[in-house]
Amino acid sequence: MICNLYNEPLSVHGQGLLVTESQRARVEAGIADIGIRADWWPSTRTAAKFREDSAHHQGVAVWSVVMFDRADAEKLQSWLDAQPG
Repeated sequence: MICNLYNEPLSVHGQGLLVTESQRARVEAGIADIGIRADWWPSTRTAAKFREDSAHHQGVAVWSVVMFDRADAEKLQSWLDAQPG
């Protein structure tokens, strides 16, 4: 699954993952589908370009999702890797 903020694959770091507000529902559904436990925490707000050729920026809310153990984090990473776009 590609991060819509940085246009790079979403990647679990340790037992945590940063997710934009616009992708949270999709990641939540994946967490439910694979049956792992995780907590969500508001992380930050940041600014992102509207388009690469644009000078306009928009605010983006970012969430942290933390898995309870490393095995769950690995399951989520496998799920993310299997998602298109």
